[in-house]
Amino acid sequence: MPKITALEPQKRKGRLNVFVDGHFVIGVGEAVAVQLGLRIGREIDQERLRDIVAAEEVNKAYESALRSLDIRARSEREITQKLARVGFAETTVAAVVDKLRNMKLLDDTAFAAQWVEGRTRVEGSRPIGRRRLAQELFQKGVKKELAEEALANVSEDDEYILALAAAQKKVRKPPSDPEALVDEQRKLIAFLQRRGFGWGTIKRVIADVLGAGSEDIDDFDE
Repeated sequence: MPKITALEPQKRKGRLNVFVDGHFVIGVGEAVAVQLGLRIGREIDQERLRDIVAAEEVNKAYESALRSLDIRARSEREITQKLARVGFAETTVAAVVDKLRNMKLLDDTAFAAQWVEGRTRVEGSRPIGRRRLAQELFQKGVKKELAEEALANVSEDDEYILALAAAQKKVRKPPSDPEALVDEQRKLIAFLQRRGFGWGTIKRVIADVLGAGSEDIDDFDE
């Protein structure tokens, strides 16, 4: 039966070239070699070779996922879609997601909380409201109940402060001309709605930024 005759380090750190009966067969990560007990003199049949190929595929997908997670936290859907786009098989992707979940490297509850916290910093470049946050979490595959749990940490006052910060960046000085002021109100309302702020919050902000009372904007559509 064929045997492993050499395990040679690759130029890339942490990887080995596997030789069987003097011939190169496959490159694997050191973790795979340890996991499968690869060593010089070990017999390798076709079934064992298939196991090695499958384990190495999972290892490559796992390393790809870790590189994505090094950049920022990801939802399960994001990692699943990313690995699928790269070309990994569905079974490989499922194995990696399960591994990451067990290692607590994938946790949609924690991800949702981090995402909301990061997107609701007043000093951020693009403050957004709860509606927009809910939409973003939905797009990232976070379950509704987990999104709602994370969004519960954003109070009405928090959202007002965020909307005020966004509006103040948009409007430096209110127009003095009445018609121009109405036009500015319309633009600011549309802007804040796109940012995902609720109507009650928008009315408060309009009053503070443009000096218009709530009664002045009741005629605008929500």
